[in-house]
Amino acid sequence: MAARRMFAKAVVQQDSFLDMPLSTQALYFHLGMEADDDGFLDTARRVMRSIGASVDDLRVLIAKGFILEVGEGIVVITHWKASNYVQSDRYKPTLHTEKKAMLSLANGQKYVLNPREEIQYLQDASTLDTKCIQDASTLDTQYRLGEVRVGKVRLNTPSPHVAHAVDEGFEVFWKAYPKKKGKKDALKAFKKLKPTQDMLDQMLAAIEQQKKSEQWQREHGQYIPYPAKWLKHGQWEDEVEESAHRRDTRADKILT
Repeated sequence: MAARRMFAKAVVQQDSFLDMPLSTQALYFHLGMEADDDGFLDTARRVMRSIGASVDDLRVLIAKGFILEVGEGIVVITHWKASNYVQSDRYKPTLHTEKKAMLSLANGQKYVLNPREEIQYLQDASTLDTKCIQDASTLDTQYRLGEVRVGKVRLNTPSPHVAHAVDEGFEVFWKAYPKKKGKKDALKAFKKLKPTQDMLDQMLAAIEQQKKSEQWQREHGQYIPYPAKWLKHGQWEDEVEESAHRRDTRADKILT
């Protein structure tokens, strides 16, 4: 197995990567170092624990599409081929050949699940009657997280795959939101919204801005809205008032 690993700037310098917490970014790099020559590894949780990262960090990477979960305890670096090329005399094929067969390469650079594997994923991950599942030709695009498509199969009941994607998106939101209270109510509000990736990115950017506001900084965050209320009232669209400290600092710079 090759000893050197690389990370493409096009991947790790995009906003969706840099917006993630530093612990999540660090986990991505460590997973990349641990992966085999095809980008697979079955030690993600061990790596996570060894660097002091959390399960939330792993969930964020999955939700944002930087890694794919292809089996119990097995993940693959989504953009592996965009970052790494291993010479044939050094290349050692992955041991996870069955999992690799589930994937194809989009534009020769990004792993994606084959459509029929998405259907199999639904059958394995849910208790729904498989008679409800139609042929892969019925797939349409319903929900996106990062650049990874999550297919929706036409069923009489909501697809658990889509529901799983919404849950993963919520974990990204919950990790970013500073007030960790009322998680069940927040999840309910989030599911009602079913935010697209663009909306989720807007929420995350708004949270970072509002963290700097006078209201959110006052009395150690006492006046930060409960996350469920913030979601229900669409407060990611609110204008942010500058904190008094930031105004004074900016004024001092102007005067000097």
